[in-house]
Amino acid sequence: MGNEVLLTDIGDLQASLTQGNITQNQASLAAAGGAASYGSLDWRRLPERGQYGYFDLVFAGDVIWHESLVEPFLKAVAWAASGPGVGEVILSHKVRDQESVLLFRQMLAPNGLQISKEVPSEQALGQDGHPAVHVYHLKRVA
Repeated sequence: MGNEVLLTDIGDLQASLTQGNITQNQASLAAAGGAASYGSLDWRRLPERGQYGYFDLVFAGDVIWHESLVEPFLKAVAWAASGPGVGEVILSHKVRDQESVLLFRQMLAPNGLQISKEVPSEQALGQDGHPAVHVYHLKRVA
């Protein structure tokens, strides 16, 4: 069972590399009944939400590695959860400094979000996990 996937980032290099990966995997995606596309998404200049429809899953990997990224990231998650909505939001985060984690936790509620579950990656992945990596399931506060 395939899915339609939208991969996002900013920057020309990121766009080129991601599009190259999509092209390289196009046959496998199609064989599974899925498709992937790339789109530029700047968290500081979010587009009209309605044009994207409902998101089944938003996954972010290692994106709040600096304090300056926490607020725009959470605004982007709140944006994704608005309008047509989102089913599930998962953030995989490697802790590099406690300040970013503290700021992340403090800014959840003001952005209408909360952590519904936090799982250390070692618990989820065993020896493939990392002691500094946690997986957060986020949800919109009703």
